[in-house]
Amino acid sequence: MVELTDRVENHVKKSDGAMYQVSTLQALMLGYTKGVITAEELRKHGDTGLGTFQDVNGEMILLDHKVYRADQEGCVTEVDPQIGVPFAAAASLKGAEEITLTAAASVEDVKQQLNLLVDSSFGLNSMHVVQLEGRFIRIKARSEAGRHSQQWSSARS
Repeated sequence: MVELTDRVENHVKKSDGAMYQVSTLQALMLGYTKGVITAEELRKHGDTGLGTFQDVNGEMILLDHKVYRADQEGCVTEVDPQIGVPFAAAASLKGAEEITLTAAASVEDVKQQLNLLVDSSFGLNSMHVVQLEGRFIRIKARSEAGRHSQQWSSARS
């Protein structure tokens, strides 16, 4: 959950380049949780993104070429660059277009403004990476507890 402060204009950087994706969400949901690249390799493909780590051990946050892990208690720490990544999406925001949104009282207001921007430029059925900069009262991070990797045979059992 994100709570925005009153009367703060929020700045958005919008990527106009390609997005790099590691695996698919469907493969992750089927139990393919073994890392296929490292966090260090992912950083070569973008400076901003989201994903998870081997065995779904935390939520990944890629920001300014640094990789962080949000754990199930909401603690966020920088990770070892050699940690495995089974699923992620990343893009480069270097030289990205910067847009100022109107002041927003809630995260729903921000979502509405972003949806209008995306719909007017590209259509809602497209992938985008945005980095939202602003003043926040609170940001909640959450994640699942890690689990052991499953082989294809056990995932289908």
